[in-house]
Amino acid sequence: MVAKSGNLRNRPSMILFASGKGVVPRMRSILEAAGFRVETRTQHAFTKKMPAARRKRASGAPDQSPPSGGELERVTPYQLQHDLHTRPKTISTMLKTCAGLSPAVQFAGLALYDPPRSECIRYQCFGPNARQVPERLPWDRYPVLRIAFEKQRAVYVSDTSCLPEESRLDGNCGGCLAIPLLAKDPVGVLLLSHERGEALSAPGYSMLFSMARAMETVLENAILVNRLRVSESRYRSILLAAPFLIGLLDSRGTILEVNPKAVRELRRQGISVRQAIGVNLLEFPGTPEEIRGLISEGLQTGEGVSREKISVPLPRGVEVFRLHAFPLRGRGLPDKELLVIGEMITHYQQILDDAERTERLAAIGRVAASLAHEVNNPLQALRSHLELIRSYPLSEDEREQSFRILEREVERLDETTRRVLGFARPAPDILQPVSITGLLEQALALSKNSLRNQHVEIVTAFPEDLPPVLAAAGQLIQVFLNIILNALHAMKGKGRLEIRVRALGGQAEVTFVNDGPPIPSDYLARIFDPFFTTRPEGTGLGLSISHAILQRHHGTIHAGNLPHRKGVEFIITLPFAAATT
Repeated sequence: MVAKSGNLRNRPSMILFASGKGVVPRMRSILEAAGFRVETRTQHAFTKKMPAARRKRASGAPDQSPPSGGELERVTPYQLQHDLHTRPKTISTMLKTCAGLSPAVQFAGLALYDPPRSECIRYQCFGPNARQVPERLPWDRYPVLRIAFEKQRAVYVSDTSCLPEESRLDGNCGGCLAIPLLAKDPVGVLLLSHERGEALSAPGYSMLFSMARAMETVLENAILVNRLRVSESRYRSILLAAPFLIGLLDSRGTILEVNPKAVRELRRQGISVRQAIGVNLLEFPGTPEEIRGLISEGLQTGEGVSREKISVPLPRGVEVFRLHAFPLRGRGLPDKELLVIGEMITHYQQILDDAERTERLAAIGRVAASLAHEVNNPLQALRSHLELIRSYPLSEDEREQSFRILEREVERLDETTRRVLGFARPAPDILQPVSITGLLEQALALSKNSLRNQHVEIVTAFPEDLPPVLAAAGQLIQVFLNIILNALHAMKGKGRLEIRVRALGGQAEVTFVNDGPPIPSDYLARIFDPFFTTRPEGTGLGLSISHAILQRHHGTIHAGNLPHRKGVEFIITLPFAAATT
């Protein structure tokens, strides 16, 4: 029980409604001897409470509920009854003890608090008049309950004959005592009625309060059990209903449990749940290294770990997953259990791969005219020198010189073809240490004729000692080429494109600056959205795919307008290879 002032567990507070010259001092003396701090009020003050309560109820005004002691959901009296039924003898024994404190006791009972309905629900009653206590006890009819809960103090009415018969808990005209039971929130009330003119002794009231304290402990335990049961049921429902593959691993990487979605997928692959439960994924030979690394990192660091794309060989073929591992923390949980959540993205990844390939081919199409020029020049040289060799008598030195020219032009053609095919073919997902400046030079080589034809000046600042980044080379070339071609389109003719690279902490920062017109502010927020484009002939996939590629490389990309002059900048960051291992 909670004290209003001082420690109520040591010295409980009580409001005594009594009248009469002899009654008040006698009752006050008994109650104070029992250890109560007594505040005395007249019977008339108590009877005034009832019509006010009825007017409040009739007017539809909300009833005052005691303040909540926490932010947890309130346990309803019906839920509490369910959990109390698991230990009925505890409460009944205490109530029988209360009912046996004096032959004058008519009943002793426990009622549970139901604030939304402004009433109490009878739980158990013992004594001669126990059967007369209604099951539902609305506050507007029984003001002793309202006062006890509003004040959160014990209330004692020495003579209920001043009340209508319908407002007496058991129809008795004697005394009535209500002690609120508080377990953070008010949860119930201990009720006792005795014959008129009779009262308990001081030890009897002291025993009654001790029983109230014990009931509070029982109720608080029942509430904790209820909340634990509800919480367990709620989270198990989430686990069962989740549309993801979920598995629980112990600290050694052994599968302890899987959810129904994972069970269905295992069955689809021809694997039974019994075969899966108990498998140690860290030791199982068929576990892909990326999954083994994910589990090890999650267990060792105690932090959440994610992998955006992991290919897993299964009986029905290779499937692609997005995986997340989260260490479980909580009081009472075993150390280092790991929750692994997987999302099968095989079909999504196929669509994404096709979109990336389409965008690569579209980029090739955008530089096709320049590439045709780059191929045509060596072809013309080949034709001329073949004609020269075939049609004219040449000296040995002249023939040797023509052959050297033919060989050089063939090498030029071969380099151009390899460059185009290397970019157009599907890029592997294998990440390897690569030179970011070397990839930028390849992207510039693919677009150099387009840049030259539109009179775009290229300015580069590439450091020589930059560490490598961990990347799929073809995918990064696609990103760089897309940004270069977008800048070329934005400048619409003569312009300047700056490409700067620098080391920034543990990552490389690549900045593309063109002097084209600024991007409207409402476009900037959507520039990386799929299918967003300002060009009628554009697909709207280039920057979206570039953004997705950089995310897979643990990089970032940002676009913005230059603050002090005309122009737009794109800034890309990529971690160095040493920082990602």
